[in-house]
Amino acid sequence: MNCVDIREKNNCCGCGACADICPKSCIKMQPDADGFLYPTVDGDLCALCGKCKSVCPILGADAVKNAGDDAVAYAYVASNDEFVRFGSSGGAFSLIMDAFSGIGGEFAIIGAVMEGTEVRHTVFRDRKVADALRKSKYVQSHTTGIFRKVAQLLKKNTRVLFSGTPCQVAALKRYLGHDDMNLLTVDIVCHGVPNQTLFDEYVKELEIQHKAKVVSAEFRYKRDFDKEKPNPRALKLSFDDGSCINYTMAESEFLYAYYTGLLYRPSCEACRFACPSRPGDVTLGDYWGIEKIHPELNSLRGVSLIHFNTEKSIFLIPYFEESGTFLKTDWNFACAENNQLTSPAVPHRNRDKF
Repeated sequence: MNCVDIREKNNCCGCGACADICPKSCIKMQPDADGFLYPTVDGDLCALCGKCKSVCPILGADAVKNAGDDAVAYAYVASNDEFVRFGSSGGAFSLIMDAFSGIGGEFAIIGAVMEGTEVRHTVFRDRKVADALRKSKYVQSHTTGIFRKVAQLLKKNTRVLFSGTPCQVAALKRYLGHDDMNLLTVDIVCHGVPNQTLFDEYVKELEIQHKAKVVSAEFRYKRDFDKEKPNPRALKLSFDDGSCINYTMAESEFLYAYYTGLLYRPSCEACRFACPSRPGDVTLGDYWGIEKIHPELNSLRGVSLIHFNTEKSIFLIPYFEESGTFLKTDWNFACAENNQLTSPAVPHRNRDKF
């Protein structure tokens, strides 16, 4: 077939690039019985042009990977305490947004935002409001239309900073079909994605229990930030009656199911991007285990792992050097302490039953 044909669910990451590229708008992203989005094709409208297959990041995974310097990874902690407190790790992404927007000229910063309890990719043209992009979101984001928007911005010579999971970054590069010097991409070290439907069901249960509506959710909430070892595996939920609840992994069914691999999309267990060669210009993650070689750092409080994958990203190094603790470390050590840099997520043995 010359159009998307998903026979094995682990061969689709749900990026939506095929729907964005379709000239006939005959591809729609629809949830399956488990709530994960997959493309469905209206055969009556399909022109069999093959564009949907040409942008698929699964089919073209190897074509968008960058090797980078496979000997060096960096540990970073921003001197700006706010960057660390309100980021998931050491504040690296906040610094990248500052550096990118500070160059001058027209720019856009694009990434996943938590709008209430829904996660979607959003375009920001003002650095002051782009802080909503900080923090991990343990729900797969809606990307409908986002690749088309990036292409339109680049055609207008607008510089674009795009962040997302590796498959989303790969999908963007496949969609564009070329490397644009006005585009800087950041891929995160992703452990797997649940879907919006599952999270919505979880929220509904909590709303019934608390007799109030959840108005916002914040994953990786650093609720004990002022103590020596804050808990990074926390979820803060705010209700419309003014109350807030902070859950640890042990207290939240959703967090427990996420961290144990019960909720991941089928493609996550066969991820083509869980390897040292990455699709982004920069790779960001948590630097777990950094205390073993730098005991003065505390990964529970927040330390960023940074890997520069392309020459385009090297301009960021002086910004990191001037704005916090920036330490060169061994890339193999970083990979050993961060499993998804070498292999896909392992689903829970009862995932299908769940």
